[in-house]
Amino acid sequence: MKRLTTLALLAGMLSAPALHSEEPGSGSAAPLSFPQLNDAADSEPGDEPPAASPEEGASPAAAGDAAATAPAPVMPDLPPPVSGTAATEVIPVAPVWGGDLNLAQMGMPDGIILSGGQRQGGVSFTLPADQVVIHSQLSLAVRVSPEMASRNATLQLMLNGQPLGTLPLGADGEDVSHYQLDIPPALMVSSNNLSVKINDGDTLQCQRDIHDTSRVTVLPTSHFSWESQQLNISDDLSHFPRPFFDSMQMTPADIAVAYGAKPSADVFSAAALISSWLGIQADYRGIAFSALRDRLPERHGIVIGHPGSRWAA
Repeated sequence: MKRLTTLALLAGMLSAPALHSEEPGSGSAAPLSFPQLNDAADSEPGDEPPAASPEEGASPAAAGDAAATAPAPVMPDLPPPVSGTAATEVIPVAPVWGGDLNLAQMGMPDGIILSGGQRQGGVSFTLPADQVVIHSQLSLAVRVSPEMASRNATLQLMLNGQPLGTLPLGADGEDVSHYQLDIPPALMVSSNNLSVKINDGDTLQCQRDIHDTSRVTVLPTSHFSWESQQLNISDDLSHFPRPFFDSMQMTPADIAVAYGAKPSADVFSAAALISSWLGIQADYRGIAFSALRDRLPERHGIVIGHPGSRWAA
């Protein structure tokens, strides 16, 4: 039995084809190739240079070209530049006019006299209501008696209840002393009051100067001077005689009357009529008329003529 089994195995081995002589068919898989063990041992993984990535392999020139061809960022539209020659709205500035008012025009022909124990006095005055004072100054001429000059006395000035300053009396040794004070424009309003007071620390308040030897006189030439701008009032005859004449002004009025190059008799008649009425309104202040032929006044003025009349300027 054992022989039969051995013979069967030998017969099977002889009838089987050799594996090394077998050729792959067309449907078999492709042969695989593996690296040799010697080559793999000779080379180490660290000796192989790493493969460059597409980002790292790009040259600087290529990067610059890419930046040049990249689209620029979109900026918002800017407003057009403002031209220096563009027309701008100009706000007209009211012209500046000067004024002057002394104590005599305020109704004090002898000035302000402080004597006989009277140590305080003053005067009230008014300015045109349609004017705004922008600069003002007070010029004083003060006469001091020798006895008052020998004392340590001062003259205190106040305008509308606000102190303006204190002046030494007779300190310069002159019979008449002159002073100039700048006044805040805000203190000069339509109705004003100037008050003066003697501060004499060497004399008792109840003592009376019987002989009238201590005298201080603010001379009538003392005056206020100012610069003002006239308010823009509406073109309404209900304000007449403003702006030509203001009943609150204490100085003489000066009104310009303009007529054409060849005025007729009725033009002169109308000018005489309006001038007479304005003279009555001026009363004690006085009034003057400036006649302008064939030209217009620079300030407010009265123009007399017929419809269609023309003036050169």
